[in-house]
Amino acid sequence: IMRPPEDDSDRRLLLAVFAHVNDILEDATPTSPTTGEPLYRPEPWWVGHNVAFDLGWLWKRSIIHGLTPPFHIPAPYKTSHGKNCFCTMTAWAGHRDRISLSRLCRALGITDPKASGSISGGDAWEFWQRGDLNTVDGYNRGDVIACRAIFHRLEAMTARRAA
Repeated sequence: IMRPPEDDSDRRLLLAVFAHVNDILEDATPTSPTTGEPLYRPEPWWVGHNVAFDLGWLWKRSIIHGLTPPFHIPAPYKTSHGKNCFCTMTAWAGHRDRISLSRLCRALGITDPKASGSISGGDAWEFWQRGDLNTVDGYNRGDVIACRAIFHRLEAMTARRAA
């Protein structure tokens, strides 16, 4: 479904995401202890569930809207778990298999954001089209909280092995 040209909701969303991530990167930029000047600009380390889908959406929509993010977003065919992102689905299920975020939450005893009757990813587009961005925002926030908890759980295991 194509939106009319006057609907700039994607563009506004992308610009808000770019600004938010840029602020995080600026806060994480190390500075010289003597001059206070930035030493280098860090690149984002993307964490998500099926992160290739999310990064692919950001990458493609940026191109469609003629936007250049102030940081690197890997192309969908260059998204690589462990190299430029951490994908909770790939970390748990491997490169060929899949597991839903809900099933992984249940397996790890983490609160499933969809258990409370929230919308699913398949519903998000419908709510977006209706302009119910608060519902979409709540859905995305729940997923981010769950992904963060899974990431910390899996990384804790990795850190124990490395020690």
